[in-house]
Amino acid sequence: MDKISKRQWWLYALYSLLFLIIPFFTSPDFSWDFSFIRVSGFKESFLSYFLLLVFFFLNSFVLLPKFYFQRKMWQFWSIIVVCFLIYSFIPMQIFPHFVRGSHFAHQFPGAAGKMMPPIMRPPRHHSPIGFIITRYVTQFALVGLFSYSIASNLRWKQTEKARVEAEISYLKAQINPHFLFNSLNSIYALAIDKSDETADAVVRLSGLMRYVLTDASQDHVPLHREIDYISNYISLQEIRITEQTKFSFSVNGNPGSKYIAPMLMIPFIENAFKYGINPDEDCELRIDIHITEKELHLFVLNRKVPVRISQEEVGKMGIENAKRRLQALYPGRYILDISDKEHYFSVTLKILL
Repeated sequence: MDKISKRQWWLYALYSLLFLIIPFFTSPDFSWDFSFIRVSGFKESFLSYFLLLVFFFLNSFVLLPKFYFQRKMWQFWSIIVVCFLIYSFIPMQIFPHFVRGSHFAHQFPGAAGKMMPPIMRPPRHHSPIGFIITRYVTQFALVGLFSYSIASNLRWKQTEKARVEAEISYLKAQINPHFLFNSLNSIYALAIDKSDETADAVVRLSGLMRYVLTDASQDHVPLHREIDYISNYISLQEIRITEQTKFSFSVNGNPGSKYIAPMLMIPFIENAFKYGINPDEDCELRIDIHITEKELHLFVLNRKVPVRISQEEVGKMGIENAKRRLQALYPGRYILDISDKEHYFSVTLKILL
C-alpha cells in the first residue's frame, strides 16, 4: 500500500475515537453520570464497535492489499468469514443475557414495561439469528465496504504516483541530452576561434552538468539554486550573442526558502536562444523572472530570425515536454500563455509555489 503520512494517521486516530464514542450516545441506558457503562447491553455494544474498528484496519491495510488485490480470493474470503464469526459470536458469548433480552428487562422493569404500548414493548425472546441478520451482518458489511473504498483509493493513488514519477523521469532524461547538445555547440564555437574564454566556459558547463546530475534528480530544489542554474546557462549562451542582438535578462524578488520542481523554466529559455539568435541578423531576446510571495513569473520573448536547426535538435523535446511536466507537477497551479506571432514568439508562465 501507499505510504500513509503522519497527518493521515492522526486523522485515522481521530475518526477511530469518534467511532468508539457512538455506543455511548446511542445506548438506551445513557445518563450523564455514565452509570450505564456497567450495563451488559452497553458493554456488548462497545465491544462490537471495537471489533468492527479492528476489522476495518485489518481489512484496509492487510487483507485487501495482500490477498484481495493479489487475487488470493480463497485465503481472503476464508479470513473474512473467520473475522465475521469472531465479531458476531464473541460479544454474545461474553454477554449472553443481553442477547436473550435481559437488557430490555433491566431498562423497563416491572410496571414500567407493562405500561408501554404493545407495539413498543421489546419481544420476550430474541433470536440470535435475528440479531446476526439485522445487526451483525449489516454492520460488518458496511464496515467492509468502507474499508474497501479506502484501500482502493490508496491503491489508485499509489499507481498514479508511480505513473507520474515514471513519466517525469522519462521527461528529465529527454531534457538533459538536449541541454548538453546546445551547450557544447557554444563551447565548440569558442574552441574554433581559439578564444581565451574556452576554459571558463568548460568550467561553467561542468558546474551546470553537476546540477543536472545531482540537484535536478530531486523532486524539488531551492528556487535560488534553479535561478543560479539559469543564470549560469545564460552566461554560457551569451557567447553566441553579438552586437546585433538586443538582449536583456533580469531577476526580481527574493527566492527565500521557496522550492520548485527542477528544470521547468529552462526549455522556454533554450527555445528562445535556439530560434532567436543569428549572428547575421538583428536579434532581440528578453528574459525576465519575477518572484512574489506565492508565485513565480517567467517571461521570455524572442524575435524570430532564420536559423539552421539540425535534425538532432528538432525531436519531441522543448516546449511540449515542458507542458507535460507542468501538468504532471503543478495541475491547477500554473498558467502558461504562449504567443506565436509573425515576427515574435513569447512565453508567459506563472506558477503557484
